[in-house]
Amino acid sequence: MDIFGIFLKEGFIHILDINAYDHMLYLLVLCVAFSLSDWKKILWLATAFTIGHSVTLSLAVYNIILIPRDVIEMLIPITIIVAGLFNIFKKSQSSNATYILALSIGLIHGLGFSNQLKAISSQEDLLVTLLSFNIGVELGQVVIVLVFLAITYTVTRWIGLDHIHWRKVISAFAILVASYLLYSML
Repeated sequence: MDIFGIFLKEGFIHILDINAYDHMLYLLVLCVAFSLSDWKKILWLATAFTIGHSVTLSLAVYNIILIPRDVIEMLIPITIIVAGLFNIFKKSQSSNATYILALSIGLIHGLGFSNQLKAISSQEDLLVTLLSFNIGVELGQVVIVLVFLAITYTVTRWIGLDHIHWRKVISAFAILVASYLLYSML
């Protein structure tokens, strides 16, 4: 397999790895604000997140920005808490603030990805590595989004839970898990 294929797979696996549950948790908080009929908005939000993390991932891998790993690791659960609170207290689903939030949070999460990518890549193939890893991440995100949309559809249509309550339950759950992650780092 060539370098592109290796890192495409690596990015895809990284997102779907159970140890990347903080990223999955963020995606759930991102997705739960919308219904199945809003699937295009959700994919755009996931893409905004990918753009954000691609920028900082690139800057960090090329050592243009250097932030200590422990600071980044603490910021990631904070971003999940902020996104969860945003979901609980926001009034509408169509706010441009949601896209700005996704992009901003992606900037922080990209710094977290950079440590793993630096460890497994070589300087010679860095551009191809970055591109293929980011495409793999995006494809993995699409899988997570589609699975969660199916779960949301099942819960809101078949079980009958109101979407607003579902959004608040998932957001509160994400806040609790992220708070635990943050607490465990202190």
